[in-house]
Amino acid sequence: MNRRSWESEWGQTTVVFTLLALLFFNRALFPPAGQALGGYDMRGYYLPLYETVRAALRQGTLPFWDPYRFNGNAFMADPQQSAFYPPTWLTFVLPANVGVSWFMAVHVVLAGVGMAGTYEVSVKFKMAPDAPWSESTGTATVEQVLEGCAQKMTFEGTMLGMPMHGISDLVYNRETKEWQTTWIDNFM
Repeated sequence: MNRRSWESEWGQTTVVFTLLALLFFNRALFPPAGQALGGYDMRGYYLPLYETVRAALRQGTLPFWDPYRFNGNAFMADPQQSAFYPPTWLTFVLPANVGVSWFMAVHVVLAGVGMAGTYEVSVKFKMAPDAPWSESTGTATVEQVLEGCAQKMTFEGTMLGMPMHGISDLVYNRETKEWQTTWIDNFM
């Protein structure tokens, strides 16, 4: 694949996953005040952390010390607040509850775009509980097909020292509203 076709394919995949994220997140990207996308951990733990950083940044400082939790602790040393993780910055420039939604949408897009590629794989397994470990190695190529509506994975490698070739498809069935996958290989 030449550089130009890779850029075009990557760009198209990015556009498709961005549009899908916008479509499926829809109104959740702009939750009303007092609400946030996510469960209790997001609303009860992470959102207050993000709001603390956001408030400190608006005052031109960083919240180095948290006097409220655990009789005080080093706030910026807590990795949970993730102030230095770029996608988290959305919670600092937008209202924190809105930033959380966009934070999640960005990760959905990144996950979708990141699925495509070629990967060296290695799988260890046992044929029986008391059997020695066996290893299968090979190359898996994952690509978006049907304008990004489905994913195709091909595997080329070995299994128990023999050549193995496999194909997998992942598609969304609009009729049953379920994700479906298939796998077929030459290994018997």
